[in-house]
Amino acid sequence: MINAAADVAHSVEAADVDGDSDLDIVGASVGDDTLAWYQNDGNENFVKHVVTNAIDGMLTAVAADIDGDGDQDVLSCSGNGDTVAWHENDGGGNFVTHLISTTVDAANSVSAVDLDGDCVMDFLTTSGGLAANRKILWYESDGAQNFAEHVISNDRLSATMATASDIVNDTTTDKVFKYTVAGSLVGSWAIDAANSKPTGITLDPASASDLWIVDSGTDRVYEYTAAAGRTSGSQAASASFALAAGNANSQGIVVSSMTTSDSQIEPTPTGTAASRTLH
Repeated sequence: MINAAADVAHSVEAADVDGDSDLDIVGASVGDDTLAWYQNDGNENFVKHVVTNAIDGMLTAVAADIDGDGDQDVLSCSGNGDTVAWHENDGGGNFVTHLISTTVDAANSVSAVDLDGDCVMDFLTTSGGLAANRKILWYESDGAQNFAEHVISNDRLSATMATASDIVNDTTTDKVFKYTVAGSLVGSWAIDAANSKPTGITLDPASASDLWIVDSGTDRVYEYTAAAGRTSGSQAASASFALAAGNANSQGIVVSSMTTSDSQIEPTPTGTAASRTLH
């Protein structure tokens, strides 16, 4: 157990935060507004360090080298605070918070990617608040960590997760929208009717051509065979499995590799912790 006190732990990621060649943990917890990292002593004993607890409803934590200085910074979003921010690491696990936007209504996902191919890190995010404000956005970095906002789409009824290629949409007709890394829409396809409340998408850890979509209504993960390249039509799930009883109402899913032999999926819940979230 890393931390039993994280209030509504929602997001977790492994990264070498302090540059000592072992994997530390970065985590976000909604209930106590906390973004923290957990320092690994090399023997999987962890010490908690708070990055910030000043942003309301901290939802997502993503480790990436935002400023290109060779260490792992942290990108975050907050649904309650409508905030996207990045947290600059000095190389030793000490952080300074920089706000990117405080107007992303109910920001619910964020990812780091070089969208425009200029070798500096940009950001993707989605907003899931009031219908008029639901957007898919990307933030273009000028290389000095100043960010310009661009709207990819503002006609998604409830975008719920953004990555560099696929965005799952929870609406009347549930679809996966596929984009290029430059932000251009390639196409979309309808998912299985049983998968009616999709809240996260990831690649199958055993096959990069397959997709897994987690559903907060059925508390199941649905597998779509050879769907990573699909851009039109519809597809039924080829298989599904139920989440553990304590992993209800999951709000996202990621694949992480702690070691080369240990790949796991991690549905991230509301109110409880997932298989390797902070619990």
